[in-house]
Amino acid sequence: MTYGGNLYLVNEDLRLLVINGKITAARREAAEFIPVLEEIRQIGEQTATVFNESINDLQQTVLLTRLNQVAFQASLAVDLMDRNLYERANDCRWWALTSAFRSLLTKPLDDQGRQQITDILVYINDLYTVYTNLYVYDSDRVIIAVSNNQQAAMVGQQASLQSGAGTTLSMTNSQAYCVSSFAASDYYSNEFTYIYNAAIFAPEDHNQAIGGIGIVFDSTPEFQAMLNDALPKNDQGLPFNQSFGLFTDRSGNVIAATENKEQIKAGDKIELEDQHVQLQAGQHEAHISHFDNERYLIGCAASEGYREYKTTGDYDNDVLALIFMPV
Repeated sequence: MTYGGNLYLVNEDLRLLVINGKITAARREAAEFIPVLEEIRQIGEQTATVFNESINDLQQTVLLTRLNQVAFQASLAVDLMDRNLYERANDCRWWALTSAFRSLLTKPLDDQGRQQITDILVYINDLYTVYTNLYVYDSDRVIIAVSNNQQAAMVGQQASLQSGAGTTLSMTNSQAYCVSSFAASDYYSNEFTYIYNAAIFAPEDHNQAIGGIGIVFDSTPEFQAMLNDALPKNDQGLPFNQSFGLFTDRSGNVIAATENKEQIKAGDKIELEDQHVQLQAGQHEAHISHFDNERYLIGCAASEGYREYKTTGDYDNDVLALIFMPV
């Protein structure tokens, strides 16, 4: 509805009526009506001014509300990510304490021992479907069992240093964990993901790493789900048309995008604005800008960590969430 345009037409009609009224009053020598007509004209102009100011105030209020909304949704998205990945750090450390792993890795493994470890990994992975594979490796980084039979070829190979296995075997604390860089991995069909690791310690020596466990996070659908949940919704509970979200690092390297932005893939790079890069941990902001030649309300929030995750120097993973809503 074009309230401003309609009011302009009404006011123009009123102005013409006043002019015609003045002409008619002059012809009929009814000068006493001219001040009345002039007053009507002034009231019309004052009404138009008040109405336009009200419309402008309303538009500013709506715009501010929308900006606050996309900033909040960006904060929600990055908080969902931190809380979810906090659980991944807990999972690998908890499963590394499995007594069967610790006892079996202290001696040469036979087929029965390998199968026992495999059965445990399969059981865990069936319960925790956010992973595509779990694997255990020995002190030489040799993978001895996997949960995903489709990746059975990994068994007998050394766990890659890029996965974090090397760092894991140097750990001396069961509270420690290691996360790979967000990179394409053979363990995830050459797609981008995180691999979480924790050391398996000898039963009698809690400082001697005798192996490790690696868990491959199913990043693509999990991150998409987080971003989709964080998109601003209309009154019907549906995301606003053409709105989308991204996770990136500080350099603009894309970690994930919502399903409706399939042209942007993990590993792509976008150009971030200065106000995004300059955000401190836990901060958020929103403004109007252009992206791919389209005008958007853009909300951005910087990762803050959750509980001890990324807040105690345990792990550095600086992530931004961006939410885009068309103007």
